[in-house]
Amino acid sequence: MPIPTESRSNSKQQVSVGATSISAPKMGVILFLLLTLVIISFFPSSLTLHQKWFMSGEGYSHGYLLLSICIYLVFEKRDLLQQAVQRPRWILAFPLTVLCLTWVVLNLAGIQTLQQLLMPIIFLTVCGLVFGLRFAIILTPIISFIFLGIPIWDYAIPLLQAMAVAASRAGLTLMSLPVFIKDIWVTVPGGQFEIAGGCSGLRYLLVSLTLSALYGFLSYSRLWKILALIIFAATMSLVFNWLRILIIIYAGYATQMKHSLVSDHDNFGWLIFAISLIPLFFVARKLESNEEIEKSILPDAKNETEDRGKNNSSFKTPYMAIIVALLLTSIAPATLIALDTQNNKGNQLAFKFPLYLKQWDYKGRAINNWLPHYENAEKIITGSYHSNQSNIDISIHHYFNQNQDNELIYYLNRVLNLPWKEHINTGIELTVPPKETYVNIIIANENPTNGKKLKSVIYWYEVAGNKTTTELGAKWLQIVGLFNTRRDAALISISSDCEDIDCANANEQIKAFYALLAPSIEAHFNIH
Repeated sequence: MPIPTESRSNSKQQVSVGATSISAPKMGVILFLLLTLVIISFFPSSLTLHQKWFMSGEGYSHGYLLLSICIYLVFEKRDLLQQAVQRPRWILAFPLTVLCLTWVVLNLAGIQTLQQLLMPIIFLTVCGLVFGLRFAIILTPIISFIFLGIPIWDYAIPLLQAMAVAASRAGLTLMSLPVFIKDIWVTVPGGQFEIAGGCSGLRYLLVSLTLSALYGFLSYSRLWKILALIIFAATMSLVFNWLRILIIIYAGYATQMKHSLVSDHDNFGWLIFAISLIPLFFVARKLESNEEIEKSILPDAKNETEDRGKNNSSFKTPYMAIIVALLLTSIAPATLIALDTQNNKGNQLAFKFPLYLKQWDYKGRAINNWLPHYENAEKIITGSYHSNQSNIDISIHHYFNQNQDNELIYYLNRVLNLPWKEHINTGIELTVPPKETYVNIIIANENPTNGKKLKSVIYWYEVAGNKTTTELGAKWLQIVGLFNTRRDAALISISSDCEDIDCANANEQIKAFYALLAPSIEAHFNIH
């Protein structure tokens, strides 16, 4: 039954309630200004993200491609975005303020990945403040492509690596090859392979997710089809990566490690990935069959725009909303500049080992066969003490002025490094500080020249005059220290070789030694 003219007119009025009309060029200019505002206000994150995207050797070299995809999709959906423009949504000023302050805290703590993760969210919030909530909601799936270029995916590498090892074990068993697999090492008669983090397949997975999400976004109108294509793409990228690993191992086994794939298999990996796209596109075409007229999960606003007309004069540039966005995002750089101008009152001198502690004689710099791995430490000092055929080694990794380029808690920093592994987690009851503020472990070198070797180790973090044993605690103390104008931090580790399996004697020696050394450490780090 035809819709009466009056009823149709009312329908149009309902669609346009609260909305404004804006030309595509003007909308594009304002979006560009808002993007520039976010990039400049949060420049430390913008810079680290650029470095991650610009280094082709990293797994995120497709980052600028993702940004180009977002720009293209904004252009493709400009009619719909024009329709979604409303009056400024002032209520979003509060969450925008919270997001900016959260970014400041993350910056002070040096957590780069979460800072980068906040940037697209902040941009969407700014757009919602200026153009209205509906505009931000429609823009969200477009901007979401950027999340595929943020290195939060690095945290999936251990899982993907474990899956690759398990798949390789199963595949090599089916092939009946004489191999020995331990941890991430695969030993064949001719040599040994390492299934390292780069073999996890993360690069191929991210590219597959990008291609499948873009194809589904532009081609399907049903959400389940998009999700089905993304899941299938992820599965194919992982399976073909496992196949790549098996082929390389077999090539090494069959040629006594002389095949060119053993030393250079990067191009081969991309060839295998290209082959994995064949079933992906086949499934994509199958899912595209019987599609409705709509070609995206976002509705097409072209007809609606034509019905409403092209009266762009009704749009008034929200200067006040843009100014408010500018002021709120300026919280971040203003806070960082204010804190950076403060003098660092932390200790700027390395710890000096006492030459004599009762029965303990200082023997000079320690020649350690174990040392924590901490990158960019400004000063690393080691010392060795001897008493009645017992030796104690101590190491201190100093960070006098923590920042994002050199900080105590960093994803590459670790107390244990190969070939040393944690053997058992035990405890020593210290009678002086840090008392319970320490970690005591027994570590084992499983590949020494004269059999398994054990060490007892205690360690803790000194951050801005406070002690902690957890990385989270060290990050929190780093933030607190900035407001107390202290940026210094250090890792302190004390170790002794074990003569027995439970390291009882070594533990007693460490306990006695630290009771004598503690006053010197307290005097050095707990300055006010």
